[in-house]
Amino acid sequence: MGVSSPLSKSPGVNVNEVTAYHEAGHAVMVRLFGRSVHKIDLVLNNAGTYNGYTHWGRDEYFREWDQNIPYDELGLQQRESKDCGTCLSCRQIR
Repeated sequence: MGVSSPLSKSPGVNVNEVTAYHEAGHAVMVRLFGRSVHKIDLVLNNAGTYNGYTHWGRDEYFREWDQNIPYDELGLQQRESKDCGTCLSCRQIR
């Protein structure tokens, strides 16, 4: 396995850009799981960089499944679960 290093220490990579992409990744996953993204905050900290926060419908009971997401092609199925209400599960791809 290769050795990993923080993206913030890689040449040509802006730590604020990494933070923005990181929060965008949270938003993509939230939508994939049928939840609402309310807003994304990038808050300036004392180091002159930004801390990111993604606010989403964590407590919402109903899901908003996006008809444009190819869940079947991704190997995901929408299912009912006693633990989480409606959720996604992986199906075995052959």
